[in-house]
Amino acid sequence: MNDNDLELFIIEHIGKGINPDDVVLAVCQRQGWSWQEAKEFVEVVQLNESEQIQRQHFGLKLVLAGGAILVGAGLLSLSGYLLILPVIGMDYPVGADPVDMVRDAGLSMTVLYTLLTTGISMIVGGILGVIALFSRNR
Repeated sequence: MNDNDLELFIIEHIGKGINPDDVVLAVCQRQGWSWQEAKEFVEVVQLNESEQIQRQHFGLKLVLAGGAILVGAGLLSLSGYLLILPVIGMDYPVGADPVDMVRDAGLSMTVLYTLLTTGISMIVGGILGVIALFSRNR
């Protein structure tokens, strides 16, 4: 196996998330090199081809970030719906305390705050993840 084929082998396997020590072992077996030689070669390839290795994970990371945004939007929508539900379903005088309305509907403010903050956090995290992905892969 020539150096280019060996580099592609290393990039492909490390890009798939295989432990670098397992890749070093495979290089030792394929090339008949000592552990130290193979380890140094794998480390050099990892350093020189880190962008290509990271690009292999681009699709998965984009799906995860997009999923976080969608789930966050769902949680945010649910918390908004649960917050507005008591107002829609019951007759309250103008100026009534919203916390009392939520409690009267059998909802916990802690649950609503948790849904709200989790939803916002997931949306922000997903957006930051997408920004980081595209800034690294220009």
